[in-house]
Amino acid sequence: MGPYLQLGGQGWLHDPYPVYHRLREEDPVHWSEELGHWLLTRYRDVVFVLRDRRFSAANRPPQRRWGRPTTMVNADPPEHARLRRVAAAPFNH
Repeated sequence: MGPYLQLGGQGWLHDPYPVYHRLREEDPVHWSEELGHWLLTRYRDVVFVLRDRRFSAANRPPQRRWGRPTTMVNADPPEHARLRRVAAAPFNH
């Protein structure tokens, strides 16, 4: 990828889609030094990771879990389902 990928900059915040397109075309499984994690930009890669238990939140190193609140995005079942129910409740009325 390269230094032109600046996630969070003003240009990206205003219109992130050119960056997403470039990632999909040039580096669909991208390591971000800035964010400290992998970015997946292709549907099939995301589905693979979400279905594979090796990528479970429980498998992250402890230093990556401590001090961070559990959110729906980084929770495994059954906690994920509980948080999803809470988040969806206002939209169901």
